Amino acid sequence: MAASLAKIPELSGIMTETALPDGLLSRARITFTLGIVSVMTLVAFEAFATATAMPAMALELNALGGYTWAFNAYIVASILAMVIAGLRCDERGPRGSLIIGVGAIAIGSLVAGFAANFLILVCGRALQGVGGGAIIVAIYVLIARAYPASLRPKAFSLLAAAWVVPSLVGPLVAGWLTDTVTWRAVFWVVPFFVIPPLLVMFPKMGALQGGEPSAQFTRRVGAGVIVTAGLIAIQDGLSRVHAVGLIEALVGVIVLVMAAKYLVPAGALRLARGLPTTIMMRGIIAAAFFSAEVFLPLALVETRGVSYTIAGLTIAVSAVFWSAGSFTQSRLSGDSDRAPIVRLGALIVAGCLFSLPLVVLT
Repeated sequence: MAASLAKIPELSGIMTETALPDGLLSRARITFTLGIVSVMTLVAFEAFATATAMPAMALELNALGGYTWAFNAYIVASILAMVIAGLRCDERGPRGSLIIGVGAIAIGSLVAGFAANFLILVCGRALQGVGGGAIIVAIYVLIARAYPASLRPKAFSLLAAAWVVPSLVGPLVAGWLTDTVTWRAVFWVVPFFVIPPLLVMFPKMGALQGGEPSAQFTRRVGAGVIVTAGLIAIQDGLSRVHAVGLIEALVGVIVLVMAAKYLVPAGALRLARGLPTTIMMRGIIAAAFFSAEVFLPLALVETRGVSYTIAGLTIAVSAVFWSAGSFTQSRLSGDSDRAPIVRLGALIVAGCLFSLPLVVLT
């Protein structure tokens, strides 16, 4: 296993630490290291594979009109789960949130895989979102408590690397399963692989105790619920073509902005210099990129008649260049001015997004 991990480019320099008695793969930490990498890899696989399989789902369940709900249900539920799991992890440690997260994503996958109609599938996707949000937060807290400060940067590098292989393999596997078996198989396989890593980590997680209860628990959970309601109103309003839908979407935006200030750093909503702007720009650019990626397989299948495997290949290619861009900027000098890089990246994303409709339709 160590030899396989060492072959991933993002892990250069990490494996030298594992030979040390207190390294990432030392006897005391190998269970956590392999467990968090395995769980995060499977969460990433589910995220990338779903986008490839969803067009087939929409056609079979006659759900093209509500196609975006299959993705938005996941995102909205994961945001709320992240808020609650973050507060609970601070108070009680990461074990409970990780167990609930793995259970939710496993059950949600089965519900979605066996869905007889689109509403049931959306409910399954929401359960998956709860699981994904809780798992990500729990793993971040686990790294903070199970590893010393000197190893945390390398542990987070492993976590980032865990998204590389699924981003390349996930869409192709999902496309092949959809073409040769059924889109439902993409969901069926998830529980069989996501539960074993949890069972391996579980015995050692009892020692990771929580801290003091958060005085902001009620306020932040309430804000998370309101943000969730705002996102649902925006999505539902934009799906309507009359004035009522526009009003609903505007109300959702207002509610979202009012509640979000309790969940993001001070100054983020007004793009204050420094960390607030960095966080907002990262969210905006990523949202634009992945929102377009959601529709790309559907557009290719519907307008070009390509196979689901080829549609998945387009997602894998974008993941290759995403990784290449991340790798390139990480090798820049620490004293380099990053602002021009952000501007260039935003321009590239915007240019590609504007050109996609022309490429798909011509």
